[in-house]
Amino acid sequence: MLFSRLGGLRMAGSADVAFGWSTARSGNRVGTDGSKVGKRLPWVVVVVAALATVGLTGGIEHPGMVASSSSQSALARLPLPLQATISRVVGADTREYAAVATAAGPVLHNARQGLRARFSGAGASVQILGDETTFRLRAYGYDSTLRRLPATAPLHRANSVVYPRGVVTERYSNGPLGIEQEFVLAEPPSARTGGELTLALAVSGTLSPRLSGDHRALALRSTDHVVMRYSGLFAVDARGRPLRSWLELQNRTLLIRVDDEGARYPITIDPFFQQAKLTASDGSANDLFGISVAVSGNTAVVGSYKNDVGSKTDQGAAYVFVKPPTGWGGALTETAKLTASDGAPLDWFGYSVSIAGDTIAVGAPNAANRGAVYVFRQPASGWAGTLMETARLTTSDPGFFEQLGQS
Repeated sequence: MLFSRLGGLRMAGSADVAFGWSTARSGNRVGTDGSKVGKRLPWVVVVVAALATVGLTGGIEHPGMVASSSSQSALARLPLPLQATISRVVGADTREYAAVATAAGPVLHNARQGLRARFSGAGASVQILGDETTFRLRAYGYDSTLRRLPATAPLHRANSVVYPRGVVTERYSNGPLGIEQEFVLAEPPSARTGGELTLALAVSGTLSPRLSGDHRALALRSTDHVVMRYSGLFAVDARGRPLRSWLELQNRTLLIRVDDEGARYPITIDPFFQQAKLTASDGSANDLFGISVAVSGNTAVVGSYKNDVGSKTDQGAAYVFVKPPTGWGGALTETAKLTASDGAPLDWFGYSVSIAGDTIAVGAPNAANRGAVYVFRQPASGWAGTLMETARLTTSDPGFFEQLGQS
């Protein structure tokens, strides 16, 4: 789930509880400075849920923090789980989102969203514009029969912070769209004796929580206005089956209720953690997968302009994803990979992408030191395998460093 400022918040789902924090619109560009920071495989733990406090899907709106580019609006049109995945992958690949170790515990700083999160055995504290709210997972179980969870020291790696508690794992990760959190429930708390699966979180800090009338959202207020929102609650089991879920508030304790009858564990609570993991099957860290995104109908195309093609460093590639019959949930890899037939090192193919119906255009601003746009038409057999362009577009009077295809 995401917390949002000055706007509604949304949640995604995954077989874990997920909440997130965000202060910019969900259409923020997933851009970077283009530098590589050391090859490594992304550590896939999405932390959008655990604390339903600072980033519900809507994203916190923060004027001046929204980058301007066509990729912003394209990203905003993606299903929320895919937005979250791209944010995590880019965050794991970009130094500015890395967790910082301090004597008091790890810290995640998100300048793009105006957020700072501190982690200790006392919970996760999220700060925004002088206000701070702390969420601490205290217990879980069924109905009012709850098992207290012990305090535990947080661990951090790359852009993620994790609270390991045996069958319940609380995770956070940092990326362009905000700080995400999720709860992973590996198995039921005990034999079901009636009532609903319940997670109890203590809410403290300078903001006052207020539950919506439909029990689907939580507003965090200062004296005269809403600072953050929490909403979009969603839950699914391991098969992707939706589970009925809602919120309750007892004083300063937030209760997340889920009807898990007949559910297969692990389960995910929260839509922002519907957990569609969109990755390149041959991807490496620092490929900048997700630098550009476009979607049309059930097809998404994602650029990876620093992808190495064979021995050609930073030639770049683009990946096509087609929505499965069961939906965007689960771990997804591309159905097709797009490359340029005349690709060369440092072309940056995939820096920009667009799609309309059965046609995809991919920009390579450094191709031949001038730039080019490559056009791909969907084959009769569909988007599958490794494909090369059906047309290459250039200017009639090319000049050096025109960077055609940059947008």
